[in-house]
Amino acid sequence: MRELGFGRSLAPALPLALVLGLGALSCGERGSEAESGGEPGRALHRLVAEGDAHFHARRYVEAAERYREATRQFPDEAGPYFQFGHALLAAGEFRVSARALEQGLRRDPEWPRKRFLLRDFFSNPGEVDAQVEALKARVEARPKDADAWFLLGYLLHFSPERASARRVFQETLSAAPDHPGAVAFLVVEEDEGAP
Repeated sequence: MRELGFGRSLAPALPLALVLGLGALSCGERGSEAESGGEPGRALHRLVAEGDAHFHARRYVEAAERYREATRQFPDEAGPYFQFGHALLAAGEFRVSARALEQGLRRDPEWPRKRFLLRDFFSNPGEVDAQVEALKARVEARPKDADAWFLLGYLLHFSPERASARRVFQETLSAAPDHPGAVAFLVVEEDEGAP
């Protein structure tokens, strides 16, 4: 089995690139080299397209490998970190998924303001529900697992249950008071006037 993670080699849905800014929309830094449409931009689009093909075929480890390569080649671009985190989450690699999503948030702190349903990116939207249930079981068994709380909040934030994410992010901070992912989402919620 291949290990997934930073610095290691990795043993009919909507394209992730549309929301993540590597297609029609933009979430990367404006004016970045990868968005310029030149050779770097084409290389980023190629890596993401390869990752998306694997993701839609439910080959999440292979998708994570391609997205990880995009983060290596384009470390300033936020989109590949989110895609890497989504693929790792789908593969059940929760801890590394949390780190990848945090890296994306460092590059794009406005990410929590985006409005989409994560389930729309999965070939089988029921997989998101399965991950929510797995994370609920995990936080019940390990109430101090801040990464599991964060990922549960992340999934809820980008779901029809968005309003319940705030409580989950607050639980994340109970487990780890300075958790960067939870802080990023709660700051945006406060800015948007969430109750």
